[in-house]
This record gives sequence, structure tokens and C-alpha cells, in this order.
Amino acid sequence: MSPRPSVEAERRQDVLNATWELITEVGYRKVRIADIAARTGTSTGIIHYYFETKEDVLDAAFRFAVDDAHRRSEEALAGIEDPWERLTALLDAHVPVGEAKKEWLIWLQLWNEAAVRPELRALNDVYYGRWIDLVEGIVRDGQDRGTFRAVAARDVAVRLLTMMDGLVIQLTMGSSEVDLERFKDLLIGFARDQLVVGVRGPAR
Repeated sequence: MSPRPSVEAERRQDVLNATWELITEVGYRKVRIADIAARTGTSTGIIHYYFETKEDVLDAAFRFAVDDAHRRSEEALAGIEDPWERLTALLDAHVPVGEAKKEWLIWLQLWNEAAVRPELRALNDVYYGRWIDLVEGIVRDGQDRGTFRAVAARDVAVRLLTMMDGLVIQLTMGSSEVDLERFKDLLIGFARDQLVVGVRGPAR
């Protein structure tokens, strides 16, 4: 007899939790099915019951981690109406510390894997597109309210997120140019220069 649906869902979730934690600890390439089984206190057969291959469980763990990051974003923005406060709250929620640091480690490894596994590029497009849509929506709302300047909202969203990506890489690599305080200052300063009415934007 198969486990009850609620039990199956719980076990599958346990597998994903364990997998994404292992990815952040030892790296995508070093995670083994046996490691996942040991972390969850089950057998390799149980892992294969839910996921046919190692790649299946690792890719599902990527999706799970990014979905969880979006959930945290929604929680961070709940109840905030002012567009600038919404934008800074979103950026602050993804400063690479605590749980957010683990999520960034997942993103970095997804990008690395996508360089050699083209099928993952579509996954990146979908999930990265969600981040761009979220920031673009905040920018457009700010423009409608007169808080933000009349700029190309999607272009600014892309620039802001790619700047954050680059800063995260440097921070993760221990760059002498980027510590946590400078990370925040550069990111928030860039957003302010690009968007806020009354702030002179960067020279072109």
C-alpha cells in the first residue's frame, strides 16, 4: 500500500529540504543520493521513489529554493504601500545573510550548472523573469504615484538585479572591495539614483 498523500507530500518536502541544504554545504556536483537518504533518515530507494534520477531531485531542489525565496519576498512586502519602502524592503530581504545566503548559493550553482546543462537555462529564464516582473511592478507603481522618475521600468529592474547579482558574487568570493555594508550602500544608492524624484541620476 502506498503512503497517504499527506505523508507522501511531507516526505517529498523533507527530501527537497535536505537536498538544497546539501547543495549549499558541499556543492551541486558532490551531492549524492546516499547523502540525501542519510540526511533524511531514509533509504536510497525512498529517494528514487519520489525522484527518478539525481538530476531530477537536484533540479526540484533548485525550484523549491527559489519558490521559497519568492515566498519570503511576499512576506517582506506585506502591508507596505510606499513604493520606495517596498523596493528597499525587497532588497533588504535578499541581502546574503542567513537563509538568504543559502538561497544565493543555490542561485550561483544554478547559473554554473546552466553553463553546461542547457536545459537549465529555461528554468533560469522563468524564475529570473519572476524577479524582474516583481521589481518592474514596484517601479511602475512608484511612477504612477509620482515617487519614481519616468524611466524605462523594466530596464531599471534588469540593471538593479544584475548589479545585485554581481555584488553577491564579489561578496561571496570575499572581495576586498565589497563587504556587507558596501553591498547595501551600493545597491540602495544605485536604486535611489536611478529612480527617486528629486535625486539627480548618474551622468550618461
